[in-house]
Amino acid sequence: MTNLHDWMIWPDNTALSVLVLVLVAMIGLYAARAPMHGIIRAAGYALSGALRLAARWLFAAAAQMKERTARHVCSNLRLVADGPDRVNGSLTITLFRHDGPGMGTADPVAAQEGCAIIGRSRAGVVEGVARRDLEHGSTVLPARHCGEV
Repeated sequence: MTNLHDWMIWPDNTALSVLVLVLVAMIGLYAARAPMHGIIRAAGYALSGALRLAARWLFAAAAQMKERTARHVCSNLRLVADGPDRVNGSLTITLFRHDGPGMGTADPVAAQEGCAIIGRSRAGVVEGVARRDLEHGSTVLPARHCGEV
């Protein structure tokens, strides 16, 4: 490391040496002001061009995502008679989605499992007695489990 006295113009007069060095630095920085502003401006233009290109790409991707094709697929349906006027059922539905125009490869995005008890009233009308949506990822419960809803 250099000694402090190596930077002094007049080693015997520290205050005057520091004052002259600060004055020289201020003149140098003032002279470099215009080129530095030009460099900052050029970097800003280059960065803004890249950001505008990225924004156009993101807007195009968002517009493509507005065209969405969704398909529901019933992958498992089980109905079990539970007497003459009652049916227990379990169902698994998977939602597939494709982003973009036209047909394409659809990816699974959600799954729903549920149980229901369907019965016939005395007037002969079929109506739901109870229903339960099961948590995603759980196994399909046997139909007799739906009776506990």
